[in-house]
Amino acid sequence: MCCRWNMRIQRLFSLMFVFAMVVVLGTVFFYSYRVFAATAQDIVSKAEQLAWPYGTSSSTFKNQPTDAFVQATGRVNSELNNTDCLSFVKTVIIDSGADTGFPSDNSLQESDLVDYMSSSDKWEQISTTNESDLKSGDILVSADTSGQGRNHIFINLGDGKVAGANLNSWYGRVGDLANEWDLEPGGTPFYLNNNQYKVFRLSAGASSNASTGGVSNISSGTGRSNLSETRLEEFCSKRYHVLRSI
Repeated sequence: MCCRWNMRIQRLFSLMFVFAMVVVLGTVFFYSYRVFAATAQDIVSKAEQLAWPYGTSSSTFKNQPTDAFVQATGRVNSELNNTDCLSFVKTVIIDSGADTGFPSDNSLQESDLVDYMSSSDKWEQISTTNESDLKSGDILVSADTSGQGRNHIFINLGDGKVAGANLNSWYGRVGDLANEWDLEPGGTPFYLNNNQYKVFRLSAGASSNASTGGVSNISSGTGRSNLSETRLEEFCSKRYHVLRSI
């Protein structure tokens, strides 16, 4: 009788072990898929995570960045400041895993990012003069090299909302698309219909650089470890310890 109970207990623990293995492996598979196949929604989620929420008092977002933004900037490139539109977009794109090879050098300007996205297979430029063609996660950038216009970059969140920062005006925050367009010296908005803003979208099926471990040739190349790969290793390590405890 005692032996039968021991056998039943052993079978029960075996089944529990198998179930735990299925759960852990399934979770790791799902997580790794998310890491290596980041989507535009990852960009949106990260932007919302790092920015001040919509409706935050201007006295707040004009005076300081969120703690999450400061921490993410440190992970991406400690030389980046937290006060301008470039730093915000660079940090969001890299820290989200959407494009870990995205240029992060503090000296690079909007025109450099346009050059990078135009030549990268991770991004596609969208030709449109209609706001209704914009999608969540689109990157909008005005890169003027004539000295007559403005330079600005921000992230479209969808539903008329955007996330971005503006040098000497506000830190990363969620705002309205209608209020985001920079104005020319004469007061005309930089809308899509005069080609002042270029629209870039993460290519369908584009994956992060997690598997290659490299950074862009025009980034600072400071030897930073790959964020997505590191997160996956940490995740697997934690799950492994949980399995051992079972």
